[in-house]
Amino acid sequence: MNTQYKLRGKIFGGFNRQDVVNYIEKNARLTSEYKASKEALEVRCDELAGRLEEEKAQNEALRAELASSNEKTAGLYARITELEKELSSMREAISSKDEEINTLTRQISSCNETIDEYENSKERIALLELNASRRAVDIEKEAENKAAVLTKKCNELINTLKTEYIAVCNDAEATVAHITNEMDKIGAKLCDITELLSEKTAKFDELNKLVARSLED
Repeated sequence: MNTQYKLRGKIFGGFNRQDVVNYIEKNARLTSEYKASKEALEVRCDELAGRLEEEKAQNEALRAELASSNEKTAGLYARITELEKELSSMREAISSKDEEINTLTRQISSCNETIDEYENSKERIALLELNASRRAVDIEKEAENKAAVLTKKCNELINTLKTEYIAVCNDAEATVAHITNEMDKIGAKLCDITELLSEKTAKFDELNKLVARSLED
């Protein structure tokens, strides 16, 4: 509040009435304005205090998130280290695979050369196969003709053998019949001889008996 407000004096002593009224009104207005400003400042202070508490809470939350992020970051660094090791191992494996690929490439190149050679000789091979096929057909026909001739000869030989076999069987049957007849005759003669021997034996027995009696006498 401005305390240097000047009041005009009166001729007979005291202050000018209007100046006093103006002074009082001005002080009242200023006081009202100060009160309103103070109330606004208090409201603003309350708002700022609330915001400060919110900011503190957010700051604590951010600190917690930062600590969690630091832990995650440490884990990520560890994971990155592991991945770098794996990457190094994979690079070594890739290098080995590159060598294998180079070897396979050389082998494929060699195979391509072989294929080119095969393509170049394909017509010659086809001609050889055609000649071989024709030769095989000729050989097959020749073999069929020879087989037919051989079959004919075999059939003739079989027929001849059958005829000879039948003749031999007939001769054998006749021979067997003749032998059987002769055996029957021999058997009859043997029976006669056996009877004769029996008679002779009986006579020898009688003669022995007579000799024995003569010796006793």
